[in-house]
Amino acid sequence: MHDAFKIGDFLIKPEISTISREGMNSRVEPRVMDLLVYLARCAGELAEKERTLQEVWTGARVTEEVLSNAVWKLRRVFEDDCRRPRFIETIPRKGYRLLQTVHF
Repeated sequence: MHDAFKIGDFLIKPEISTISREGMNSRVEPRVMDLLVYLARCAGELAEKERTLQEVWTGARVTEEVLSNAVWKLRRVFEDDCRRPRFIETIPRKGYRLLQTVHF
């Protein structure tokens, strides 16, 4: 499993699928956490949709809709607006980019 890390003010604990900030804990589905871990490893770089699907959910039949839904769930936890992103930027028809610095 992956060690805890920080994105901005958020503490990410992959081993228990939890994202915390200022005493508030949000639990996310393991597949959503897997996506966040992948985006963190690619921080600042484009995580292309097709490659993300392959890297995050190897062997699973996962559609772009599932990927989009997982990004939407992360945005809710981070209170991020897709029109003015501070955490996850959508690059139309290409993929996603994590905008914050990651501290492992």
